[in-house]
Amino acid sequence: MLPLYLYHANQCDPKKCTGRKLLKFGLAQQKKPSELPYRS
Repeated sequence: MLPLYLYHANQCDPKKCTGRKLLKFGLAQQKKPSELPYRS
């Protein structure tokens, strides 16, 4: 399985945010922009 990284800027509706749902269920890892892999 490929690692899924998420940069979340807290600019969307929390109830509709797909990124938040991925984090909640452990399917993605939240990262800061400086922590993202090169060319991602």
